[in-house]
Amino acid sequence: MRARLAFAISMAIDFDCLIIDEVIAVGDKHFQEKSRTELLERRKHKTMVIITHEMHFIRENCNLVYVVRGGELHRFEDIEEGICFHESAFG
Repeated sequence: MRARLAFAISMAIDFDCLIIDEVIAVGDKHFQEKSRTELLERRKHKTMVIITHEMHFIRENCNLVYVVRGGELHRFEDIEEGICFHESAFG
């Protein structure tokens, strides 16, 4: 319930950049769908930094991948290359 409240409050403010940490993976199916709609349709023009381990979400919605490994930030413009790097680093 806390995640739902925090998400609702954050969506009430029109930020230029959103930092989202796995919020789309919490809650019941209905909440997940509402979260995806709010983020990916209504706010698709915003810059988003999404922290997730859901590779299918990254494939469908991201145009850059960053992976932090050993204290270093690795940038990938090729989504599949970034996913492969992540999987080889963290299994």
